[in-house]
Amino acid sequence: MESEILSKIKQASKKEFEQKGLKKANLNQIAKSCGKSKSILYYYFDSKEALFLELLRDEFSQITSYLAEKAASQEDAALAIENYLKLRLLLFANFSLYHQVLKADFEKPYVFAQEEREKFTQFEQKLLQDLLAKGIEEGNFYFENTQNTSKMIQMIFFSLETQFFVQEKFMEYGFLMEELLGVLLQALKKKK
Repeated sequence: MESEILSKIKQASKKEFEQKGLKKANLNQIAKSCGKSKSILYYYFDSKEALFLELLRDEFSQITSYLAEKAASQEDAALAIENYLKLRLLLFANFSLYHQVLKADFEKPYVFAQEEREKFTQFEQKLLQDLLAKGIEEGNFYFENTQNTSKMIQMIFFSLETQFFVQEKFMEYGFLMEELLGVLLQALKKKK
C-alpha cells in the first residue's frame, strides 16, 4: 500500500515538474493529482526539492543501470565507447528533470542535486576508464592517462548536453553525433 502511494506521488510530481519546472510546481496540485492530501506528501518528503531530488535519483539510477549493462555487453572497447556515448545522449534527451538541473546552473544552481550529479560523474569516469584501459589492452588505443582522457570525454559531452538540452539544439544538431564520435575514436586509436 505504501509503495502504491509513493508511486502515485512520484507520477503526479514528475508530471507537474515536467510541465511547470521546480520553481512553479505546486505541492497542492501534486496532492490533488494523486488524490492525496498535502500532509501525505510531507510525510514522505520534507520539501518540494526533496521530492524533485528523489525523482532525479530515479532518473540517474535508470541511466546508470542501463549504461553499465550496455557497456559491459560489448566485446570491443572502441565499439563500447561509441555505443555508450550515443546511448548516453539519447537517454539524457528523454530525462527532462536533468535538463532543468542543467538550466538552473545558469541562474541559481540546484545545490541539493550536486551530490547526485557527482555520483553520476564518478560512475561515468570509472566506466570510461575501464573501457579505455580495455582498449589499450586490446592494442586499439594509445594514450598516456585513462583518468585524464575519461575526464576530457566527460567535459566534451557535458558541453554538448548544455548546447543540446539547455539551448534545445538536440533536434537541430543531434544527427552530427556520428561524425563527432568518429573524430573522438580516431583520436584514441593507436598510431601505426
